Amino acid sequence: MFSCKKNDGIISQQEKQATVQIVAVDNATIANLISLIDASVLYSSTNGTNETSIEEYFLTEAKKRGLLLLTSEELPSYSSSFREYANSIANASRFRTEKEYLTLLENTNKNVLSSTISNAEKNILVNKIAFMQAFVGYLGEKIAKTQMGMKPKPEPCDGWWACWGK
Repeated sequence: MFSCKKNDGIISQQEKQATVQIVAVDNATIANLISLIDASVLYSSTNGTNETSIEEYFLTEAKKRGLLLLTSEELPSYSSSFREYANSIANASRFRTEKEYLTLLENTNKNVLSSTISNAEKNILVNKIAFMQAFVGYLGEKIAKTQMGMKPKPEPCDGWWACWGK
């Protein structure tokens, strides 16, 4: 696609489009990760709550499922804008309700997509946002299933988010 002509150093629009990474949510990987978390919860409920064995189970299953897990030393460096977005996504405890947090995720997603950060960073962030949305949904479903058929107990908190969703 590149040629050696007088206009060397000038990249055509076609060439630019060929090198741009598409920003998209990887729903299959997110579903795989949520499924792995669910399997790990089931594993811990049937095999005890020994953190080391749960961690080993999670890592072994992640590898079997083809999920790439990086240690902090293996992570590339990111722009300051990326780090700001990532920190706001990760800091769910500052929100009083699940709805507030989901609204932040929605707004952050829009801001990320319209930002000037690289498409590689955008991809990571939109997938992190989609994962967090899926994870909040997973927790809500898990709690609803757990509470089915149980008498509600009077609790000093308002729903699962206020108690432990953060």
